[in-house]
Amino acid sequence: MSNSHLPFDEFLALMRENWPEAHSLMTTAVPRMIRVNEGFQLVIRQVMEAQGLQDADFRLLSTLRRSGEPYRLSPTQLYYYMLVSSGGLTKVLHRLEAAGLVRRVDNELDGRSKLVELTAAGKTVAEDSMLAISRKHREMISKVSDEDIAQLDRLLARVLHSME
Repeated sequence: MSNSHLPFDEFLALMRENWPEAHSLMTTAVPRMIRVNEGFQLVIRQVMEAQGLQDADFRLLSTLRRSGEPYRLSPTQLYYYMLVSSGGLTKVLHRLEAAGLVRRVDNELDGRSKLVELTAAGKTVAEDSMLAISRKHREMISKVSDEDIAQLDRLLARVLHSME
């Protein structure tokens, strides 16, 4: 039987029972965070698939949208913010350019380079996708109080701060 369909607490109980030395070293918070992240990422993938996009496409579109008007960044800024290689970014840019969601424009400060700009269609896709994702994520945590979500956010911020 595959353990991927087990309730998460049962997964932890099996770990404690059958691999106690690993369980004693593990903090249960980490696998819980991983499992929660997998659920949130699944929603993103589902929304992207419905749009005909890949995860990296959405990350690029949302990075440009988040940058503010005129929704334009250099490729270097994009792969810095997106944490992708320049080669991976090139593939995404070609795909999104072909779809009419981004365009390359001249860099007024450096005539040798181009900037990547969100088109009106790209802005609409980014905003519609983010709205759909946010609604689904909100549904996923609807049984958790606002106070608990705020506390979780503070705790996760501390975890991230300690990791960075």
